[in-house]
Amino acid sequence: MQNLSISRQRLQHLSKEDLIDIILKKEEDVYQEKVVEEWAIYQKIFDESSDALFLTDAKTYKILLCNKRAVEIFGLKSKDELLGGVGTIFRLHKADDPKGPDFLEGNEEVEYKSRKGYSFWGLKKVSKIQIKDRIYRLVRITDITHQKEQEKKQDYTDRLY
Repeated sequence: MQNLSISRQRLQHLSKEDLIDIILKKEEDVYQEKVVEEWAIYQKIFDESSDALFLTDAKTYKILLCNKRAVEIFGLKSKDELLGGVGTIFRLHKADDPKGPDFLEGNEEVEYKSRKGYSFWGLKKVSKIQIKDRIYRLVRITDITHQKEQEKKQDYTDRLY
């Protein structure tokens, strides 16, 4: 209780400006804590997604951010092997290059080849994100290899009958 009364005594001698500064500083600290907490939540969601996620520059297609699943799906050791690179290097068929610099939104099925040598099919979904003057592409790749194999089997069965 004594500490509280000392604080009260000190507060009584502060100017209005000093009191406002103390209140604003406290509010700023609380706001920064909330921002850090929210960023940690977004980072966790991004990193733990079951799909490969990339944030790329809309003009250069360079990878700015990626998640753990992106590293796994392409058979890499770390995110550093992807960051700064261009995702088209993993396309199995080079003729399947993106639909041009205006390809900011849409879906396409792409066959990819991992660094470990296996190929897989991915459903690539691209969304445009604009932050102030800059435009980014959020790329989500869902592994659909199993689905494509089932389609092949169904096609084969249909041709037999």
